Amino acid sequence: MGQHHGRIGDALQLVEEDGYAVVSSRLTDGIIKIDTSKSDTNEANVVWTVGGMNGDYVLYDLDGTKYHAGHSLWVGQHNAEYFGDDEYMMFDNQYEQGGVSRMLIVEVDESAKTATLVWEHNLTSYTPHFGDCDRLPNGNLLGSWWPQKIEASSDFQFDTQALEVTRSGSALAWQVSVVGKGCASGKCERSSGQGWTTYSAERFYSPAVMAAARAQLMKEHGGGTAWVVRAEVLEHRFRNGDDAQAFEGQATAQ
Repeated sequence: MGQHHGRIGDALQLVEEDGYAVVSSRLTDGIIKIDTSKSDTNEANVVWTVGGMNGDYVLYDLDGTKYHAGHSLWVGQHNAEYFGDDEYMMFDNQYEQGGVSRMLIVEVDESAKTATLVWEHNLTSYTPHFGDCDRLPNGNLLGSWWPQKIEASSDFQFDTQALEVTRSGSALAWQVSVVGKGCASGKCERSSGQGWTTYSAERFYSPAVMAAARAQLMKEHGGGTAWVVRAEVLEHRFRNGDDAQAFEGQATAQ
């Protein structure tokens, strides 16, 4: 990553057939795209940085307000990841900003060298660390978070929560809460994450649906044989209501 950023990433993702890496730099409020074909450790392998003091791109807020490179619209984020369509999902902790945390989508335009906030879902409290925001096959967003403070006066007390919300209107599809010891009086602060917390939440579909698949037995030069499977995976249940599990394929030896 180079000395410019240091060892400050909380998440790393390989994209574009492992040709690039996306690093979420929590301590500098930045998202960094790295060219993995370059093995050196200087700044030459950093393609761009979005957000934070090292940012290269102009930022646009949800209301269209423009901020010059070097500014950030998210603070102390977790799990910034690329999901295609030039969009990066992240959990914006809003670390030590005095507000609530949120789930966030940022659209990065490499040609225009801009990054634009295109969606947010504000939570009801503040999560100092951890948290996640992922796009699901149906377009909804899956998030996880935990409140730093629990109030005894709350109608429902919980330690941590996973939820799915729609992109349009942020309507709640479902949520699941983990209940801990609770707070007996006043406000109970969990600065170090006492009780239950969640780093991230993932959704697995059962049964898995494969629309089409092709398997091929390939022999590497000078080596043994290995199966290579190429598949197109679709979640039909959200597109047309089908639960089909058909697997069509063929294998050939080379």
